[in-house]
Amino acid sequence: MAKELVEDLGYINLAVLCELVEAEPQLFTRNDDLAHLLDAIIFRQQEDRRQALVKAEAVFADDPDEEAQRIELLWLTVAG
Repeated sequence: MAKELVEDLGYINLAVLCELVEAEPQLFTRNDDLAHLLDAIIFRQQEDRRQALVKAEAVFADDPDEEAQRIELLWLTVAG
């Protein structure tokens, strides 16, 4: 789950596409095409963020003190 979250948060293709569209609007001969593409990009980005937040809740659901105790126990087990 943590790996998926990292991949979701690091996914930049939509951001790059959005930057290209905004930098080169002349590539789109019809304003409607440009508007629909930007709407689709924004929608997908919002969905990706929503899904990342759901995954983040699962990844970071444990109490920090309990997580620290588990890490300490694992460290001591491996070291000892």
